[in-house]
Amino acid sequence: MKNKKLEKEIVALVLTIVFCIIAVSVVLLILINTFNQKQKEEVIEKTKPPVVSNYSASVFFSGKINIDDEIIAEYTIDGVQDFYPLIENIEPAVSNNDVAIFQLDDSVVKDYKGEGVPTTFVDTLTSIGYSMVSIASADQLALGETQLLDSHTYWNNQTLYVSGSRSSDQATTNIYDKNGITFGLLSYTMPENVTEYAITKPFVLDIYNDQKAMEDITKLRSQVDIVLVYLDWQDVDSFEVTNEQHRVAKLLADSGADVIVGTGTGSIQPIEWIDDTIVYYSLGNLITDEDDLDASIGMIGSIYVQKTVVDGVVTIEKSQPKADLIYSESNPTKVILFEEITDGLENKESIYEEYSAVITMLDDSIRIGGIK
Repeated sequence: MKNKKLEKEIVALVLTIVFCIIAVSVVLLILINTFNQKQKEEVIEKTKPPVVSNYSASVFFSGKINIDDEIIAEYTIDGVQDFYPLIENIEPAVSNNDVAIFQLDDSVVKDYKGEGVPTTFVDTLTSIGYSMVSIASADQLALGETQLLDSHTYWNNQTLYVSGSRSSDQATTNIYDKNGITFGLLSYTMPENVTEYAITKPFVLDIYNDQKAMEDITKLRSQVDIVLVYLDWQDVDSFEVTNEQHRVAKLLADSGADVIVGTGTGSIQPIEWIDDTIVYYSLGNLITDEDDLDASIGMIGSIYVQKTVVDGVVTIEKSQPKADLIYSESNPTKVILFEEITDGLENKESIYEEYSAVITMLDDSIRIGGIK
């Protein structure tokens, strides 16, 4: 009896051991299969191509528009204003780019009576492709602070992105989106330009100071892909870049500005890269009523912006800075590309060569032409 009992116990033990071995084997097999499956998934995940999105836009820059009642009278017939012939020659250069900016010297007025700029003139600029305007110019105050504030009634109803003046201290910097790339434009006039005007509301005109500009750029930098800055120098009257201009440009570049554009000088000035920031020290005038050659010859420019997003990581590249010369002809006044001048400017070839040399004075890699 004892032997039979022992045999049963041995058989039961063996069966238990076999069951345990089978159970452990099954668990191990499951674990191994799970591990192998996970490894396969990781390999598949690692070999999966990244999600890449590409966006691009070209940006066109032009200088200050300074027109008077004589120019306006040239394009007014029987009370009807038609300003298209004044700017039609630059339309291809403007419309060939995705974003286009100009600076306006005077305040816009709906009921034009010999002062300011008629709203119909700005409407014409919009019609040929301009999308942004800087109005940070001291002459915006020539008709008074109240008129400049009133002009925002017009600006607020336009598609144009407006920079350099606000209708209230609560207004914030807008964001402009084009082709999947976001842009922000900051504009300032230098403090010495406004000494003759009494300003009671600081928000009515953006006046430059280092701290304000750095804070504005830092805030905007976190919201947009490209930060643009327009500066109205006004008191500079030379091809040479002054030490103060270079200091300001370096400070803005270090603060995060992508592009810096100057206007309001008596002549054009060079272009240079400051690290990854392109600086057009001065485009001079786009349209002017002055007869002086330096004032009549302006510059237009453009850059190419490439935005690449790889698995959510954004990279911005600015490249292909270009520039070319324009000329404000008279009788009648109109802005024209140098290559299209047929008469009205003697020795245009030598003049073009002389002023083109100014553009590349600080960087001979800047391309002349090819904007249109």
